[in-house]
Amino acid sequence: MSGFDAPGGTSVPGAMRSAYDAHIENLVADAIRSADNSWFREDYTEQATKVMQVLRRKGFHLVPQKLSDRAVEKAVEDMPYGRLNPADYVRQVYKLMIAKSLRY
Repeated sequence: MSGFDAPGGTSVPGAMRSAYDAHIENLVADAIRSADNSWFREDYTEQATKVMQVLRRKGFHLVPQKLSDRAVEKAVEDMPYGRLNPADYVRQVYKLMIAKSLRY
């Protein structure tokens, strides 16, 4: 099975990508289905809003694939220091990077 390159050059197996894509596609399809209540005058803005609401409710955010230099600088400024459990450190850095990618 073929894979794909995730951000950072990490290769992800094709089967894993397919399951993830199918999950996201189902979320988006359900959101569009709930927003699209007309036969002839589709409201794409309403559909997009519903998609974003569903994704947020499920814990997803759309973020740039590559962080801007400014986002990286701000994240470094706010980086947690001290003794942290490695798992807690990764969680904090991930949360910080998402927040900075949405802001800068």
